Amino acid sequence: MLKLARKRLLHFLLLCTATLLWAREYKRTVSPLGAYMLLIRKGRKSMSDEGDWIYNIIPPEQADDMYENMERIERRTQNGVTIMLSANDESAVEICRTWQEALHGNAVAWIKISSFVSGIIDTIESHLEEEGINPYEE
Repeated sequence: MLKLARKRLLHFLLLCTATLLWAREYKRTVSPLGAYMLLIRKGRKSMSDEGDWIYNIIPPEQADDMYENMERIERRTQNGVTIMLSANDESAVEICRTWQEALHGNAVAWIKISSFVSGIIDTIESHLEEEGINPYEE
């Protein structure tokens, strides 16, 4: 009888502990997120034309950084580079065979494929340079 009571008590305590831990994590993660979303909804309702309502929710520096990143991403997605590849059937067969040889460890084939890809990368780099974009900066 005592063993059964002990077993049930331990089970009950484990459930209570798990529930308390879950509630604590819920408060730390989900509850602030809900409050944050509520602030955003309130801000949208009272939005001004300038859009300065966001500064009531997050620090101005963070909002400005987000805005700059958004503008950069938008600018980069509007433009692009088109690369046309034209090859006769013989050249196409040769590049396919060279690729297969490179995959099987042929060093000369790797050099040929690297040279081919290098030409494509040079074209892309030239376009990005014209757009004022450094592809190698973070």
